Amino acid sequence: MSDREQEKINHSLLGKLTLFFLCIVLSNSAYSTQLNCEFVSEYEDINVDTRQSTVSEFIFGVVRKEQEMKLITELTNEIYQGHTSFDGYLSIKDCVGNSDSHFIQRNRNVILTTLLGQVTSFSDVAPASLEIERSFAETVLKQGDNYEQAGAISAVKIFQDDRAVDALFELIVTTEWQSYVRIALSSLYSIRSDYAQQKLIKAKEVRPEFESVIDEYLNYW
Repeated sequence: MSDREQEKINHSLLGKLTLFFLCIVLSNSAYSTQLNCEFVSEYEDINVDTRQSTVSEFIFGVVRKEQEMKLITELTNEIYQGHTSFDGYLSIKDCVGNSDSHFIQRNRNVILTTLLGQVTSFSDVAPASLEIERSFAETVLKQGDNYEQAGAISAVKIFQDDRAVDALFELIVTTEWQSYVRIALSSLYSIRSDYAQQKLIKAKEVRPEFESVIDEYLNYW
């Protein structure tokens, strides 16, 4: 398969993941299921031909083939249809960390950021514990892995404050993926603060190609 053909596949699968993400954002979470370690175990025995060593992953980042991208889309779709408490998130995080699956470990950031975005409440969480997970999501958002960024957007957005706005705005400015600009803009709109509105207005200056999209959000503010 040529690099151009592989790139077309990447765009197609990423587009499907993005579309599903947008659908889930608009859905009613009351109909979602409680997530637990079972969904992790479903992927434990999957043998993915990555043809990439852990050393290569560390140096060059995770390079995924079509089979693995389809599996990630399937896995994240399952997470997007569920919800969890913060304690539940930490429990699943332990399951992910203890997994012997190469597929699970090399896609750990995808799983955990997507899962963090499905946490229903942080009201009783110790600030130090919350800061660890929030900083993790913000770091992943900046790393440039397409699949990891999809989860990180939802994980960052869930905090609904000025810090989240700044992180999302930075992605809007820096990412080359138009689909993620759209998701980040939608996420800013969902926060609905005065500061988020200011950043949407600023986004028109840095991403003028999205002016009509941004104007539509501002018109409905």
